[in-house]
Amino acid sequence: MGTITDNGVRFLAIMSQELDRANRHYLTTIQALRTIKQPSLGVNIKAQTAILGQNQVVQANNNPNDS
Repeated sequence: MGTITDNGVRFLAIMSQELDRANRHYLTTIQALRTIKQPSLGVNIKAQTAILGQNQVVQANNNPNDS
């Protein structure tokens, strides 16, 4: 094992690719589990106008007879 051969280099290249692939699978799985465990976001707005962000406004018309 003290020498570098073509077979050794190919073996290390394949092992590196497989390690990267396994790491991607692991991170994807962790992210999926985190998403599943995360509580859903519930928002109740009891106002005529809600400011969501800079220069963004949502207005709701609660009167259906205003046609």
